Amino acid sequence: MDIENYFKEGYYIGKTEEIFDDIELFKKYAKEICEEGEDINTRFSKGFRYRFEYPFSEKDNAPHVVTSLQEIKEREEHLEKNGYKTIQRWWERGLNMEVKDKVYSDFFRDSVDKFITKLYPQLIDNATHGDSITIYSDGDFLERHTDGRHEERYCVVLIYLSEKNDYIDGGGKLIVGKNEKDLKEVIPTNDTFVIMDFTKHDIIHEVEKVKNGFHRNTYITFVHNEEMWFKKQLDRGNVNVNHLQQFNKRAFDKLFPKNNIL
Repeated sequence: MDIENYFKEGYYIGKTEEIFDDIELFKKYAKEICEEGEDINTRFSKGFRYRFEYPFSEKDNAPHVVTSLQEIKEREEHLEKNGYKTIQRWWERGLNMEVKDKVYSDFFRDSVDKFITKLYPQLIDNATHGDSITIYSDGDFLERHTDGRHEERYCVVLIYLSEKNDYIDGGGKLIVGKNEKDLKEVIPTNDTFVIMDFTKHDIIHEVEKVKNGFHRNTYITFVHNEEMWFKKQLDRGNVNVNHLQQFNKRAFDKLFPKNNIL
């Protein structure tokens, strides 16, 4: 990987072998994760939630996340009745639902950390992850947009999990670039990953509508500077010192050195 070019362009499209030392174990976990969400009728019971957003959802006092197949149907009817345009729709599950999730999250986080600290040395023993599994099924998509820049958020890593053989004109391509004149298409299969930088860039990206029965599975993690992120959470009152000391000892020790504790 050309690190200088990565920071110049603001993103990098790579091969999963660049992240994972044990590629066979990666493929094993990827297959298990894909099978977990294969049946759309059981996704809610397995902890998935459906992100279904439209521009007037706040005006209509409608939440962006729906929690049942019936709610999805009702929202589709509501949009059709009012002529509203959908911004995004896709499935997501945080990696915190079951014991086996820790196996997956540890494997992915450790591998990602080993990779990204070559790009961001300041994240060595100082990275925290906001990670999840996403699924895009028929009709799901993400409108073209940028995420904005946040001081403590360094990058996002997208690792595709779906088998190459399952992708037959399935749509769901990632469109990514630093400007409208320089956009690349990425086929979302498990030989590929993408990383986007937030420290210097605000990268354009979208997910094309999925079609032909393809299930677009992705491990996604937003990587933050741990010390900076938890300091912001403390300042906002989202966590307190006791919670930090109990559940995030590493961040606690950085923010409250033993010689300067409260």
